[in-house]
Amino acid sequence: MSTITSTRRLNRLDRRKLVTTAAVLVGDVAVLLAFIGVGLLVHSIEPWQYPLHTLRTTTPFFLAWVAIAPLLGVYRRRTLSSYYRTLWLTILAWVLVSIVGAYIRATSYFPGGAPLEFLIVNIGFGLLFVLPWRVAVTLLVRRFLPP
Repeated sequence: MSTITSTRRLNRLDRRKLVTTAAVLVGDVAVLLAFIGVGLLVHSIEPWQYPLHTLRTTTPFFLAWVAIAPLLGVYRRRTLSSYYRTLWLTILAWVLVSIVGAYIRATSYFPGGAPLEFLIVNIGFGLLFVLPWRVAVTLLVRRFLPP
């Protein structure tokens, strides 16, 4: 195999990895928005009526996710192709994101507080949104992106 062929193959793999990571991140953001949206609706707040409030409610958890999830390796191919790693790292990531997000939310910059009850509900119901999505990602990666 020539160096040029090797380089082209590597570039193709790098692009595929970048596209996969970007697609999963977009899905993560969509799931986070859906989770926050349902939470707002449960509290009789229509997210589409109050987009700024929705954005301010979502921001602490979005910031926590983009800081914590990559550090734990949830976007690595090794994780995306393993149900076991996906489950445990997603659970760990969401628990940490909930704690950090609640801490950020408790500041005067964002609406709402962060009592213990909120944190417990956020962890439990958040996992009901995040885990099925991440398991679906693993299924798709295993099926369509062989190693």
